[in-house]
Amino acid sequence: MENTLIDRASMVIGTRLADVRRPNALRVHSLVLLDLLLIVISAALCEAFWTPWIYILTLMIIGARQIGLGTIALHDGAHGLLTANRKGNDLLARLLCWALFIDLLGGFSAYRNTHVSHHRYLNTKADPDWPIVLEVYFGSRRKLIVTLIAQLVGIGFIQLWVNFLRQGSWHRTVLTLIAIAAIAAGICSSLYPATLFLLYWVVPFATWGLFINTVRVIAEHYPRGIFRGRDSVPELAWTRDVLPSWFDYLFVTTRGVNYHLTHHLFPAVPSYRLRELQRQIASTEAYRSVAHVTYGYHRALAEVVLRKR
Repeated sequence: MENTLIDRASMVIGTRLADVRRPNALRVHSLVLLDLLLIVISAALCEAFWTPWIYILTLMIIGARQIGLGTIALHDGAHGLLTANRKGNDLLARLLCWALFIDLLGGFSAYRNTHVSHHRYLNTKADPDWPIVLEVYFGSRRKLIVTLIAQLVGIGFIQLWVNFLRQGSWHRTVLTLIAIAAIAAGICSSLYPATLFLLYWVVPFATWGLFINTVRVIAEHYPRGIFRGRDSVPELAWTRDVLPSWFDYLFVTTRGVNYHLTHHLFPAVPSYRLRELQRQIASTEAYRSVAHVTYGYHRALAEVVLRKR
């Protein structure tokens, strides 16, 4: 495959890959606790100084933290980068996936199987994610915009629940409906924890969280012929690194998910080391000759939606 033509060895001269690849369970657990703490603090401040605008800001902050936790659970978990122990890695990944409604998206095991194929057949017809890339760039622009809006206002989350209930076993469906009914009953009876759970966990994920996750997904890869001068690069390099703005750091991307080309170049490197690695390899000619780097997700989104080349 064309992917083998990229000179990765020249990118990491003077860098000990063994050091940046080594899983650090303490750091992973610290990042998880930090995100959870930020969510709790944001919710507490919003409750103390409530206004509609503060709530919108809060759900954006929380949604970004939730997607960061999802990155740790799914992406690093699928690669076995959370802990040195495989059972510990999978247990933490599954716990986070359960808490973040990721079963609605197929679950951890299904994601791992698909993601392995994604790396093996990256940016080819055999890549399970490739039809999404083609639809994003060659499909209806109006449909793409409608999809983004639907995610932002929570319609996409409702659709996920409906599909989950249709495809699930009867006992999973019953348990899910009982959980929904319990939350609804708690809110109707003015049970404060139920209201907090809805406002500061469900709504942020169902709106801003799924929206920015969709933005991330559509910005990661692009097909041949989209950007001038990019046709000559290998298939692996039809992948984008996004250098985040201050807005992205706060409200869009966390846990290194934006360094997607760097991840595909060195998939054994944990997400929390990708920023450091990208800064090191960005100075090499081997990286600059193939890398498509976009400054800010607002520009990445403009490239996709406006077909800006």
